[in-house]
Amino acid sequence: MIKNIKSGFYALLILQLFLSLGAYAASDVQQVKWQKFDKKVFAIAKQKNQPVLLLVKADWCPHCHEFQDKTLKDGQIVKYINEHFIPVRVDVDTDKKIALDYRVTGLPTMIILDSDNSIIKTSVGFTAGPETMTYLSQGLQEYEQFKKLEPKN
Repeated sequence: MIKNIKSGFYALLILQLFLSLGAYAASDVQQVKWQKFDKKVFAIAKQKNQPVLLLVKADWCPHCHEFQDKTLKDGQIVKYINEHFIPVRVDVDTDKKIALDYRVTGLPTMIILDSDNSIIKTSVGFTAGPETMTYLSQGLQEYEQFKKLEPKN
C-alpha cells in the first residue's frame, strides 16, 4: 500500500511539473516589442527602413483590452508586427498631446507612420485578427509605395 501511495505521489509530482512547464510555455508567448515613443523611434525607422506602428489606447477602454487580449495574442500578428514595423504604444490619458497631434477620434487607434512622421494609414476601433492582418499588410504596401515616391537625396 505504501508503494502505491509513493507511486501516486510521484505521478502527481510529475503531472504538476508538466502542468507548470505548460503554463510557463503559454506565458512565454511571443509579444510585441513595444518601443518608447520619442524621436529615436523615427531614427530607428529610418535606419531599418521600416514604418512605425503607433497604437493609441487607454486603460479604461474595453475595446483596447479586447484588442490586447485577443488580437495581440495572435502569434502570426505579433510576428508580423515585430518583423515589419517599429511598434510604439501610448496611453491617451498619459500622452494627450500625441492623441491630439494625430487626431485620434476613437480607441484603440493604430496609425502607420513613415520615418518622417507622416501618416500612411489609420485604423480606429477594435479589429479582430484577420482585419488587423489586412490593415497591417495594406499599410506596409502603402508605406513601400510611399517610399518609392520620395525624392532620392
